[in-house]
Amino acid sequence: MLKEGLSEIFADQMLLKKLNLNFIITGMMWIADNWSTNWNKEMMQKIIDNELPNSEQELSESYFGKVLMYTNL
Repeated sequence: MLKEGLSEIFADQMLLKKLNLNFIITGMMWIADNWSTNWNKEMMQKIIDNELPNSEQELSESYFGKVLMYTNL
Protein backbone atom coordinates (compact mmCIF):
# COMPACT_ATOMS: atom_id res chain seq x y z
CA MET A 1 0.00 0.00 0.00
CA LEU A 2 2.82 2.41 0.86
CA LYS A 3 4.65 1.57 -2.34
CA GLU A 4 1.57 2.44 -4.38
CA GLY A 5 0.82 5.64 -2.46
CA LEU A 6 4.42 6.84 -2.43
CA SER A 7 5.57 5.51 -5.78
CA GLU A 8 7.83 8.53 -6.47
CA ILE A 9 9.78 7.82 -3.27
CA PHE A 10 10.14 4.12 -4.01
CA ALA A 11 11.29 4.93 -7.56
CA ASP A 12 14.33 6.83 -6.17
CA GLN A 13 17.45 4.85 -7.17
CA MET A 14 19.23 6.16 -4.05
CA LEU A 15 16.43 5.28 -1.62
CA LEU A 16 18.26 2.40 0.06
CA LYS A 17 21.43 4.45 0.57
CA LYS A 18 19.43 7.38 1.95
CA LEU A 19 17.50 5.14 4.34
CA ASN A 20 20.71 3.43 5.43
CA LEU A 21 22.42 6.75 6.18
CA ASN A 22 19.38 7.99 8.07
CA PHE A 23 19.36 4.77 10.11
CA ILE A 24 23.06 5.19 10.96
CA ILE A 25 22.56 8.84 11.97
CA THR A 26 19.54 7.97 14.11
CA GLY A 27 21.44 5.09 15.70
CA MET A 28 24.40 7.33 16.54
CA MET A 29 22.12 9.92 18.12
CA TRP A 30 20.33 7.22 20.13
CA ILE A 31 23.67 5.85 21.35
CA ALA A 32 24.87 9.34 22.29
CA ASP A 33 21.69 10.01 24.27
CA ASN A 34 22.04 6.75 26.22
CA TRP A 35 25.67 6.89 27.22
CA SER A 36 27.28 3.84 28.80
CA THR A 37 30.83 2.94 27.79
CA ASN A 38 30.39 -0.82 27.39
CA TRP A 39 26.91 -0.56 25.88
CA ASN A 40 28.07 2.13 23.45
CA LYS A 41 30.97 0.00 22.26
CA GLU A 42 28.59 -2.88 21.64
CA MET A 43 26.01 -0.77 19.79
CA MET A 44 28.65 1.02 17.70
CA GLN A 45 30.11 -2.34 16.70
CA LYS A 46 26.66 -3.55 15.63
CA ILE A 47 26.22 -0.47 13.44
CA ILE A 48 29.66 -0.98 11.91
CA ASP A 49 29.06 -4.68 11.31
CA ASN A 50 25.48 -4.44 10.03
CA GLU A 51 24.94 -1.01 8.52
CA LEU A 52 28.20 0.15 6.93
CA PRO A 53 28.31 -1.86 3.71
CA ASN A 54 31.41 -2.38 1.61
CA SER A 55 29.43 -3.42 -1.45
CA GLU A 56 25.98 -3.26 -3.03
CA GLN A 57 25.42 -6.85 -1.86
CA GLU A 58 26.13 -5.89 1.76
CA LEU A 59 23.90 -2.83 1.37
CA SER A 60 21.04 -5.09 0.31
CA GLU A 61 21.60 -7.10 3.52
CA SER A 62 21.31 -4.03 5.78
CA TYR A 63 18.14 -3.43 7.80
CA PHE A 64 16.44 -1.28 5.17
CA GLY A 65 17.78 -3.47 2.38
CA LYS A 66 15.76 -6.30 3.89
CA VAL A 67 12.73 -4.05 4.40
CA LEU A 68 12.77 -2.90 0.78
CA MET A 69 13.26 -6.45 -0.43
CA TYR A 70 9.88 -7.35 1.11
CA THR A 71 8.22 -4.40 -0.62
CA ASN A 72 9.24 -5.84 -3.98
CA LEU A 73 7.40 -9.16 -3.55
